[in-house]
Amino acid sequence: MIVTRKLAEWEYRATAARVPLLCVDGILGSSGPMPCKFLLVRRRFPPFQGEWWPPGGRVFKGETLIQAFRRVMWEEVRVRVGGKVRIAGVYELRYGQADADAPGGRHTVSVVFEATVPKEATIRLDEQSSAWTWATRLPAKFRLKEERWR
Repeated sequence: MIVTRKLAEWEYRATAARVPLLCVDGILGSSGPMPCKFLLVRRRFPPFQGEWWPPGGRVFKGETLIQAFRRVMWEEVRVRVGGKVRIAGVYELRYGQADADAPGGRHTVSVVFEATVPKEATIRLDEQSSAWTWATRLPAKFRLKEERWR
């Protein structure tokens, strides 16, 4: 069973204060005339407020990682991800900046997926982002762990 409700603010704070939050991010490439470009969104909220970043979000209890990835890409940029999807890697963020007033700052673990955006897709942003662009490089801070999966 997939739990699709977001946590209440107090639930989120209590959870973020105690455990890392599991996320999914998308490296979405263009299938159109721009084959080596990636979809980035300008973030309205921390972390990385005002910076360009790949779309991503939290995994809900009961979702598989791929279900969460497809849901988040639809919610954040209105892209239906179908076809070939692969795990590109994992990254972890830990820093002291408050996360929704949670003590101890933010700690997230993100599973990053790669997929292609259909050339006919129309990008539409949710309230978390103020703009989108096709970029030839991913942000310098967006570093995947160099670990081999077996």
